[in-house]
Amino acid sequence: MLHCNMKTPLELQLRLDDLLAELQHARRNEELGRLALLIYCEVRCWARQTNEADLAADAGAMFTEQPHVSREVFLTRVDQLIAKLEAVSQRYYAPLAGRVAGNSMKMLLTSMSTMSAKPQWSLERSF
Repeated sequence: MLHCNMKTPLELQLRLDDLLAELQHARRNEELGRLALLIYCEVRCWARQTNEADLAADAGAMFTEQPHVSREVFLTRVDQLIAKLEAVSQRYYAPLAGRVAGNSMKMLLTSMSTMSAKPQWSLERSF
């Protein structure tokens, strides 16, 4: 039963990508209600699932501590939160980039070694 509720790292990474895209779209269009919903509900939930306690606390504090002085102050805090999420996203992709680079190098070396071998095919056609 517990296994059904657990998320894999890939699912969490993909959800973070989706959240960032949704936040950036809402920020670009200055949809304050959508930003508030995404931050308080979605970002906070994602941060709790991934044990990002500081991020969850920041997302919750944006709405529970004190009201924002102005729209600009709120949007500045949103920009800061998006920057923090992008930094977390880079941490998720760093190990993946190393694996992809390693696999690419292996593929390159393999293809180079097969290119140096004598071709096994002929240009003659048989009808």
